[in-house]
Amino acid sequence: MNDEYKNAIVQSLTYFSDAGKIDVFGFVLVPNHVHFIWRINEGNGKETTQGSFLKYTAHEFKEMLKAGKCNELDSYPSSAHNKKFEF
Repeated sequence: MNDEYKNAIVQSLTYFSDAGKIDVFGFVLVPNHVHFIWRINEGNGKETTQGSFLKYTAHEFKEMLKAGKCNELDSYPSSAHNKKFEF
């Protein structure tokens, strides 16, 4: 996993922790997935905190892939009718 993507995950965890939405007790970033030990303290508006976290990090990944020189974004197609890509 590229450090840029790792940093996006850590920044997102930091944001939600600083906002008091979650308490992070530990996490592990491995090449193809992540593990979290966290406590969700409160929702994030209409979305769940977990949903907001996933939505934000997916958006960041998408923007990073779009900014890249090769067309890596096409490697993550989605068959869902409401989105083009899935991470």
